[in-house]
Amino acid sequence: MAANILFGNCPIRIAYYDKNGDIIEQVTKQGAFTLLDDDFIEHIQIWTKSKGAILENSSISAIHENPYPLKALRECFANALAHALYEKNNGEIVVEIYIDRISIKNNSSSEVKQFAKEWFSKKTYTRNKFLMLLLREAGYTDELGSGKI
Repeated sequence: MAANILFGNCPIRIAYYDKNGDIIEQVTKQGAFTLLDDDFIEHIQIWTKSKGAILENSSISAIHENPYPLKALRECFANALAHALYEKNNGEIVVEIYIDRISIKNNSSSEVKQFAKEWFSKKTYTRNKFLMLLLREAGYTDELGSGKI
């Protein structure tokens, strides 16, 4: 199942927005590994730079430097993959790329809402443990559950 999620028919929808918040382009790719691919991550950096955004609360202009830390992007994308509910719409993950931010959404279950209530407890929760372990072994995520700290 993990191979099908990463390289099969798991849909990744990517929407690009202009400065007014209107969609200017939307594409769907197959295979969740798209999100972890270096070319995709570099594409996000280049696209944001090309828009000349100045990120809020930052002195770095996206024209000159990468607007997003590589480790942060990878961790966000890996978490979206690991915690998606693949029984619903093949886990469709949506990445919305604005000129000053990125929004990552996935299908989730009611269990996640309960987990959110217990966030400050020591409890960790991973819906797709094998997928998370695979991503950890490949170097895309930290130890299972350690991101909570």
